[in-house]
Amino acid sequence: MNADLSRLANYLNPDKKKLAAKGITSVRSRVANLTELLPGITHEQVCQAVTEAFFAHYGERVDAEVISPDKTPDLPNFAETFARQSSWEWNFGQAPAFSHLLDERFTWGGVELHFDVEKGVITRAQAFTDSLNPAPLEALAERLQGCCTARINYRKRAKRC
Repeated sequence: MNADLSRLANYLNPDKKKLAAKGITSVRSRVANLTELLPGITHEQVCQAVTEAFFAHYGERVDAEVISPDKTPDLPNFAETFARQSSWEWNFGQAPAFSHLLDERFTWGGVELHFDVEKGVITRAQAFTDSLNPAPLEALAERLQGCCTARINYRKRAKRC
């Protein structure tokens, strides 16, 4: 509704050739905040519009039912299915192995973090930097090994190094 569009490119990175083929200069040019199009719009109004569109599409009106960990419907096997599909193993345990590279330049130097991940767990982490003091980054890389990628608070781990 009212996102920081300057940060959008950090999250949406489609194939540049695909964008060029479609004559689109960037993802950002295709995105707008709802508040720019309709000043004063509220979250409740958006939810109501989505609900009405759903009813119009399916041709039937029903009462909405809120489902959360605190309030689950009384349906056969629902609690078991909800618990299983909420588990780390269900969401990340079957993830394929992959490698990832994070790189950033700071005033004090550049940093590259290389990760190998298997089943959502960092199996190898390496830090490279041109900083005059590489020890904290090397310690961070050591601390990240064995961590579940979905549960890492990177700032907290970095502060301990």
